[in-house]
Parts: sequence; structure tokens; C-alpha cells
Amino acid sequence: STCTIPTSGISCGQTLSTIGSGSVVFGEDTNGDEHHYTFAPSYASWSIWDGTNTLFFSESTRSQSEMRAYYTDISSGKKGEVFLLSTTDPASYLEIVVVDSSTFQLKIYLSE
Repeated sequence: STCTIPTSGISCGQTLSTIGSGSVVFGEDTNGDEHHYTFAPSYASWSIWDGTNTLFFSESTRSQSEMRAYYTDISSGKKGEVFLLSTTDPASYLEIVVVDSSTFQLKIYLSE
């Protein structure tokens, strides 16, 4: 699903490391699970709450460009990817993709 994210402090050309530490984006996926992503210069946090339990993803690596990061929940083995992308839309937004029951993607579109 898609939800609008705050554009304050976030602009095109930024990377996962340069967006303000502690800035949060969140939304629900197609299963109704709530995703929260908190930016940090390194090892940002991502959690998924299903109404009963919370998965905590640990950042394993970032791409050299700092536009993509990879995550794993050690207890469940579930995996995730975060992408920073640009959009010509007037506002930035978040798209949450459920690839399959154990793989998720957060696509964070930054307005140009």
C-alpha cells in the first residue's frame, strides 16, 4: 500500500545516511501489518507489527551509493530491502511491497 510521508527534512539527492537521524516513515502493507523505518547514519531500524508480534529487522549491508539497504530478522529469517528513489510527484511517499511471506520491500520515493 502507499501512504504519504513527511517531506520536511527529506529532499531528492539525499541518501540513507544523510536523511536526518531519527526521521521515521511508516505505513501498512497489503496484509495490514504496520511497517516503521527509522533513519540513521548507519544501521537504521525497521520493524513490522502484525497486531500481536513485532519483527525487528537488523541492517546487514548498504549499497555503496547509500540508496539501498538490506535487512534480516534473525529470529524468523525474514528479509527486507529499502530503496531510496526519486519521483516527479509533488510530495514524497512510501510504497510497501510484500514480495512473498518472508520478503518485504520499502520503496521511499523522494519528490524532486
